[in-house]
Amino acid sequence: MKKGTVPMVSSELKPILALITEGNQLGEQGRHEEARRLFLEAYRQCQRLGVRSTQLLCLLAVCHDYLGEVEKALVFIREHQCLDQLSLAGLKSQGIIAGHAREALSDPGRAADAADTPRLYRLLVEIGEADIGSHLAMARHDTHAGRHAQALLLLEAVVTLAPTSEEAWQAMVTAAKASGRRDLLQRATAALVGLGKGSAFPFISTPRADA
Repeated sequence: MKKGTVPMVSSELKPILALITEGNQLGEQGRHEEARRLFLEAYRQCQRLGVRSTQLLCLLAVCHDYLGEVEKALVFIREHQCLDQLSLAGLKSQGIIAGHAREALSDPGRAADAADTPRLYRLLVEIGEADIGSHLAMARHDTHAGRHAQALLLLEAVVTLAPTSEEAWQAMVTAAKASGRRDLLQRATAALVGLGKGSAFPFISTPRADA
C-alpha cells in the first residue's frame, strides 16, 4: 500500500464500521445503553462474517463496564486479550475493568454465596488480574459451599504469598473450623497471635467482664 492511501473497506464491512462509528459517538455522549445495542449488533455481524475486531471488543468491554455489567465487560476484555496482548488501549481498559471486578469481590457486604463470585474470579484469573482479595473471596465462597479442600488449598497459597495478611489467616481459621482441621486451626490461630490479632485459645470463648 502506498503511503497516504486509504485502505478500501469491503461492502460487507461498511455497515459494521458504520455501527461502530455511531456507537462510539453515542458512548462519548454518555448514551451507553444505545451504544451497547449498536456494538452488539456489530459484534453479531462480525461473527456471521468470521471477522474479529479488537477495537470492537474493547469498546464492548468499556461500554458494559460503564453500565455496571462488570462480568460481561471481563468476558469481552478476555476475548480482546486473546487476540492482542500488546494493545495499549486494551491493557488500560483491562486494568480499569479488572479493578472494578476486584472491588466487587472484596466488598465487605458481598454474600459468601454470591452466585457471580466464581465467574468473576475465574475471569480475573484467566486474564492474570486476580489479587489477594479475589482469592479470599473465592475461598470464602468454597468454604460456604462445603468445598473445604478447595478452600484450604487456595488459602494455603494465599498465606504463603501474604503471610502477614490478617484477613487471610482469619479466613483460614473459618475454613479450618468448618472442615474440622484442628492442625490448620492451631496454625492459623498461632499466626494471628503472632500478628497480635488473635486468641491463643480458639475454642474457648472469652469470659464476660461481669461474669
